[in-house]
Amino acid sequence: MQDSSYSLEDFESLMLQAEAEEFSYQRVLLHEEALGVARSLGDEDAVAYSMAQLCLAYAYSGMLYRLPELFDETLAFIEGHLHLESRPMVIEILGCCFKFVLLAETDHPATPVSALVARLEQLREFMVEQDGCMQEYYLRSFYAYRDFGDFQLAADAFAAWQVEPKEGRFSECPSCLPIHEIRELSYQGRFAEAAELGEQVLARPEEFCQSQPLNLHMSLLQAWVHLGEISLAKKRHRVLLLSALIDPLGGEFLPDHYRFFADFADAKQDRGLRLGRAFFASNIKHWAQVETPRILMETAACAARMLYRVGSSGRRMRKVRFEGDCLPWGSMPDLMEPTVREAAQWCEELALQLAQRFDARPGLVQPHTVADIQALIRS
Repeated sequence: MQDSSYSLEDFESLMLQAEAEEFSYQRVLLHEEALGVARSLGDEDAVAYSMAQLCLAYAYSGMLYRLPELFDETLAFIEGHLHLESRPMVIEILGCCFKFVLLAETDHPATPVSALVARLEQLREFMVEQDGCMQEYYLRSFYAYRDFGDFQLAADAFAAWQVEPKEGRFSECPSCLPIHEIRELSYQGRFAEAAELGEQVLARPEEFCQSQPLNLHMSLLQAWVHLGEISLAKKRHRVLLLSALIDPLGGEFLPDHYRFFADFADAKQDRGLRLGRAFFASNIKHWAQVETPRILMETAACAARMLYRVGSSGRRMRKVRFEGDCLPWGSMPDLMEPTVREAAQWCEELALQLAQRFDARPGLVQPHTVADIQALIRS
């Protein structure tokens, strides 16, 4: 039933306000309010469109954990209302959000293997029906099967992704797609190849989206440090660090920062540890807003790896005062003015606590996350 206290103009005004905001908590609030108005009006097109826009806001505003439920609700809504004029636009938005749904569910250890396999099949069917380009399906299969510990299937999916045409309707932009390969090459220790690929992409700024070149630079830090490009890595990281200090927005790149400080120190740059310690002291408050359990696990593991390199000084970190029950995906004792070693041990305990949950994912037959995290911390 329509609520006469609202008008279509109210809905349109809220949507315009939301779209004028950067992706943020404020934008999410505006989209949620707009959805409430659309439902009060009983306007099905407005409901479908605002639901889809709220999906995007969750995906890009550090709230991945909220996305899967709304995504399924939106998909069911448009499948039950085939007449909607907004249907084509909503389909476009959902196609772009599919990868984030899989990311949110893969990044949470409570999601059963069977549910992830079903979601992959749903993605495959969606892409066959809407586009025919399967590169997003192969890429998400790679990440899912690697998480399952089925490394052969993961390798097969990655190989299929590499040869699949990259210009589908729902493809990432040409400057974002190579980041997956850059990170995988670095993961394998093939740093020269990673850097070469990155430089090729950076040489085509006309293809950049609004996320570039910053995300490319972030993906290349590890390769640059290992290849001895210290000045370049320092210069690029300085800009990246500023954005992380101001607003890490979901924490996606926090593990990269801690990894950089440790790698920087390993390259005989002692300043890396001083900066890393200061970054930890100022950044740990943001761990309360990390958007997935995996990001928190990897952030804690990389922070532990970095802090162990600082040494066993008895000097206390006076600026570190963090209540453990503020963590969104785990429960830890409070961390109050610890020594560096106490902070490292706290981070390691948190990372392993979360790793144990990933190894206990329902239906998993090849647990490996605890071993992976232990190896990362000791590397």
